[in-house]
Amino acid sequence: MEKSEIIKAMHEQRAVMVDGYDGIFAIVEINLLLNIASLVLLSDDDGVQGMMAKFKDVEVAE
Repeated sequence: MEKSEIIKAMHEQRAVMVDGYDGIFAIVEINLLLNIASLVLLSDDDGVQGMMAKFKDVEVAE
């Protein structure tokens, strides 16, 4: 995704997918300088699983 698409997805609270990972994520923070998004896995588990991904590896879930 491009920077503008990442910002729009975060603003609209859209669920996203990451290449190479299973699951649906929410964007919680973006770093425009490094082109990295901080994500949290949306699941029914008790724990919160977070990760970081490059913008190019993120796409909006349908």
